[in-house]
Amino acid sequence: MATKWCLPFLLFALLALCARSYAKPKTLNSFKELIFAQHYLEEFHYLSPIKSGNHDWRTAIELFQRYMHLPVTGQLDEASIKKMHQKRCGFPDIEEDEDTKHPSSRFKRYAVAPTKWNKTSLTYAFENYGDDMTSATQENILARAFSMWSDNSNLTFTLVSDASNADIKIAFVTGTHSNCIYPFDGQGSVLAHAFFPTDGSLHFDDDEDFTDGVATGTNLLAVAVHEIGHILGVGHSSETNSVMNPNYSGYDPNLALHADDINAVSYLYGDGTVMPDATPSACSDQLADCISYQHLCDASASMKKYCPNTCGVCSGGQVVNVSCNDEKSSSTCKSYKALGMCSNSYVLGWCQSTCGAC
Repeated sequence: MATKWCLPFLLFALLALCARSYAKPKTLNSFKELIFAQHYLEEFHYLSPIKSGNHDWRTAIELFQRYMHLPVTGQLDEASIKKMHQKRCGFPDIEEDEDTKHPSSRFKRYAVAPTKWNKTSLTYAFENYGDDMTSATQENILARAFSMWSDNSNLTFTLVSDASNADIKIAFVTGTHSNCIYPFDGQGSVLAHAFFPTDGSLHFDDDEDFTDGVATGTNLLAVAVHEIGHILGVGHSSETNSVMNPNYSGYDPNLALHADDINAVSYLYGDGTVMPDATPSACSDQLADCISYQHLCDASASMKKYCPNTCGVCSGGQVVNVSCNDEKSSSTCKSYKALGMCSNSYVLGWCQSTCGAC
C-alpha cells in the first residue's frame, strides 16, 4: 500500500517542481520537452560533463539563451525549446575552461582549440560517399568548402585517393558508426560532427537529405564549411552570421566566412592579432542583436543588464539606473514565479527581484 501511495505522490512532486522551473510551451508535452532539454544541455555542455563545471539548471538555460541570442529568462520557454529543435552541428558549444558559473560573463568572439596542425598543406580524402548526390558532385562541394578557408588563410588542401594516409578523412555514416563515440540521431537535429586537430575525422549523417544549390533539404556546402572549421581547430561562435555558429541556417547563395571566422584561422595559422578572449567595456552590449529586443528594455531588467548600451543605461563607462525591485506585491510575484511565468517579459519587469533578473 505504501508503494502505491508513494508513486503518485512522487509524480505529483516532480510535476510541481517542473512547474516552478519550467514555463510550459504551448502545444508541447512539457515533461517530454523537459527531458529533451536536459539531454540537449548536457550534450552541448551547458550542463558540464566535468565536476568543476556548471551543474545548475537555471544557469545552463541562461547560458544557452545568451549564446543563441534569445531573451535571457532562465526559464525553459517556447522560444528556447524551438531553438533547441533546430538543426545543428554535433560539436559542444561550451569550452570546458569557460566561466560557465557566471552567466553574465561574455562569450568569446570566437573559440579555438588548444591544438592545431603543425603544417599548412593538408590532404583530404573520402572514405565513402553519401547517397544523395554523385561522388563528383560531392567532391566539387567539398572542394568549394575547403577553398573558402584557403582563400582566407595560408592553408592549402589537396584531394587524394588514399584515405588511410590523408590528414582529413571524410565519411557519410549513420547511427553508431565505426569507433566514433558520438552516434548520430537520424534525420534532423545533429547533421554532422568533426574533431579538433590532429584527429582529422569529418562525419556527415547520411540519414540527412543533403542537397546543393537549392533551398530544400540540407545544404551540404554550409555544413561542410562549418565542420572544416572544427578540423582546423576553430570552435563554435555565438555570432549569428559566423559559419561557426552551431545552428544550421539554411541555404545561402552568398555563403562566406564572417570576420570572426577569418580572425580565428588567422590567429591559428597566420599573423592574426585579434585575440579570442577580447573583453568589451562595461557598457558594451553583451549580445550581438540587442537592437532586435530594444522594445523590451523598459520591461526587462535582463535587457538592461545584457544590453546596457542599447537600453541607454550607461554613464561614464558604467552601467547605471538598473533597478532590481518588484513592482507587484511579493505574494503576487511569488505566485507568478511558481507558475513558471518569469519568462514573460512583462512579469519579468514587474517582478525583477523575485524572478532573479538582476
